[in-house]
Amino acid sequence: RQQASLAPGRVLLVPGIGYGDLPARRAAYERAKSAGYGFRGFRHPRALIEPSAKVDESAIVLAGVVIDIETAIGPFCYLDAAARVGEWSKLAANCHLSAGAAIGGSVTVGADTFFGMDATVVNDITVGSHVFINACALVHQDVPDNSRMLEARKSRIVPIDTFEA
Repeated sequence: RQQASLAPGRVLLVPGIGYGDLPARRAAYERAKSAGYGFRGFRHPRALIEPSAKVDESAIVLAGVVIDIETAIGPFCYLDAAARVGEWSKLAANCHLSAGAAIGGSVTVGADTFFGMDATVVNDITVGSHVFINACALVHQDVPDNSRMLEARKSRIVPIDTFEA
């Protein structure tokens, strides 16, 4: 009896499984979709989504997210708290933006791509598919498919008495 109540067409699935293996996550989504299940995403009431933005119905958008004008967010994307997607940017299917990640304007992101916390992509950049961007990374050049960007922003710590304004 319980299985019948969980049959495709009777329930919608929310794509809430993890980000550790984005291709496996996408495969689970595709299996469920091909079995006839529909998906429903989530839009937090404190997310700001411009009316001209196109956000797939299966995407999850958490509190504080800003999705700017004329953007496109693909199926099964996950935008964590306070992530930002700039104007005219496009995220393909199954992208994960961790908390605080910022995608500039006119950026194109391929499928199955992960952005760590507070990663920043400047305007007019293309980030390929199956890419891993480290937390706090600053992406200022195109990133090819199947790449990992592991360098975080370089910081220098100096004693306060040697600081020059």
